[in-house]
Amino acid sequence: MSESSDAVLFQKSILFDTNVLIELTEKSSAFEDFFRILERQKCNFVTFPFVRFEFLDLASREELRAPKEALMEKLNMISLPSSPGLLLEKLVVSALQISHIYQRHKRKSPGLVDCVLTALLQQYPNDLLLVTRNHCDFPVLLLDRVFVTSIDVGGDVLAIAFYRFNAEKAKECGL
Repeated sequence: MSESSDAVLFQKSILFDTNVLIELTEKSSAFEDFFRILERQKCNFVTFPFVRFEFLDLASREELRAPKEALMEKLNMISLPSSPGLLLEKLVVSALQISHIYQRHKRKSPGLVDCVLTALLQQYPNDLLLVTRNHCDFPVLLLDRVFVTSIDVGGDVLAIAFYRFNAEKAKECGL
């Protein structure tokens, strides 16, 4: 990892998108170096109820749900929102505005959860980074892709990117 990426990650809160949590459940040993880097940078891990829902949604049976819940517990994730001023209604209004911006710019609008995650990044622009493999639903129209890394999982290589909200880009887009 370069020195500039160290500065980008240092003491940031890392929000894992559902797709990364799924990969972690299935291929956790491939992520050991990834987590060593984040721990060295003193990152803390956060989650959000919508991500938790997506991650646990298909795990209705205990034997499917238990490893997923164990992973979230092992990562010691702090649940967002943690401040009373961050209301769900405010996030949904922002998510709708974000969806409309994507549509105006001829981009496929991501689903509700991804728009809400972008709105959540908007609420914490200096402290929160989203880590995802889903690059199509997090275009750089409103976000900065601040770091990209790869993880070799044996038969495949995962492109993992970190995104941060960019208030200047958002202002240019009318948000």
